[in-house]
Amino acid sequence: MTLTGTYGTLPTPDRAGYRFDGWYTADGKKATADTVVTTDENVTLTAKWTMIPADYTAVEDAIAKIPADLSIYTKATVDALQAAKAAVMNGLSAAEQARVDAMAKAIEDAIDGLKLKTVTITFAPNGGTVTPTSKVVTLTGTYGTLPTPERAGYRFDGWYTADGKKATADTVVTTDENVTLTAKWTMIPADYTAVEDAIAKIPADLSIYTAETAEAVTAAKNAVEYGLSAAEQARVDAMAKAIEDAIDGLKPTLKSIEITKEPEKLVYIQGESLKLDDMVVTAHYSDGSSKEVTGYRVSGYNANVLNLQTITITYEGKTDTFAVTVRSLVPTKITSNIYLVNTGLIHKIPEETTAEKLTSGINEKEYITIFKGNTVISGKTLVGTGMVVKLLDGTKVNDVVTVIVTGDVNGDGKITITDMIMIKSHLLKKSTLTGAAAYAADTNGDGKISITDFIQMKSHLLNKSTIQAN
Repeated sequence: MTLTGTYGTLPTPDRAGYRFDGWYTADGKKATADTVVTTDENVTLTAKWTMIPADYTAVEDAIAKIPADLSIYTKATVDALQAAKAAVMNGLSAAEQARVDAMAKAIEDAIDGLKLKTVTITFAPNGGTVTPTSKVVTLTGTYGTLPTPERAGYRFDGWYTADGKKATADTVVTTDENVTLTAKWTMIPADYTAVEDAIAKIPADLSIYTAETAEAVTAAKNAVEYGLSAAEQARVDAMAKAIEDAIDGLKPTLKSIEITKEPEKLVYIQGESLKLDDMVVTAHYSDGSSKEVTGYRVSGYNANVLNLQTITITYEGKTDTFAVTVRSLVPTKITSNIYLVNTGLIHKIPEETTAEKLTSGINEKEYITIFKGNTVISGKTLVGTGMVVKLLDGTKVNDVVTVIVTGDVNGDGKITITDMIMIKSHLLKKSTLTGAAAYAADTNGDGKISITDFIQMKSHLLNKSTIQAN
């Protein structure tokens, strides 16, 4: 500019959120294009601005949406809302409209995030059972579907609060305190018809029967317990049966007994127990009646005495006899001087042991048979973990032991990579070895499956060492 000339065209500056009000000198005078240059000193013009305020309508609308009663919501979500509201910064310019809008959105999001308080309803079945035992509901909501409990012999009459009010699916949750609902029941009485019918069958004159059996009838009648529920119908029916049985057990004076059917089994092996299940003993009474009886005493049998024995049956002082024959016995236990037999297992069997080799090492070899499932194993066939050795007396099994081949986890009679993988899978808890397989996997015999067994297995397969049967 030249002295005595004018400022001429002045630039228009920009400032976001503000309106430009002109250029001003240091002494506060506004400069324009027509301002005359009156000094030869340089001049600094300063821009003057008026702020354009941001629009807070969205913030005000959001605040207006805040529920009047925040007490029904969880503390965390209410705190979040209060924080969003408190974070509002007033007096920002239009340049920071995005910040103002973000404040409004934070309040809206906090309102959307408000969560009603929850209440736990606990169901007390009061002698019954119920599933589930509790449920969670929200404050101001309803109880919703309630479970139906079960109690044998009772009718369910509904759920009730501690103050005796009935609760239903439509009951509104009005407090944030947990609630216990208790089941109410009405007993369904048991049916005593069978008891009454049994009592009606008791003979009018019990003096013609033995004192013991007559007293049993009276005792059964006196043992009846009335007032039980349908849940105890079995007990009521048992009372009726006890009376019926006592009536059936009434006995006139005993004259004699007779073995009217001898037991089918009359030949026994030494050590075998007497079997009288199919024997029939008949009692004859002074009134000419007869009936089959049980509860007799058996004497005269000795399972360790060979040849003919006379067996005496005694019932209420009367006796009858029959004869049985006892023969020498087949061994009852599997034993071995080579292998270890205990607790139902046969151990110390190395891999690739054949059926004939295992058989030859058992003392009772002439009585034993090896099975894989229902299949008989013999000859050169390898025996494997999980097979069984049975000591047979004809079709009767006197003893049975399970085969444990150390290291043979999968039961094929050999130690292979498959067995090592099965141990590894067990150690990594991908599968679980149990029973015979678990015994076989314990290659070092310390009573557990560990990394030591895995290392021994691996070393064996690499021909660095040999697993010893245990």
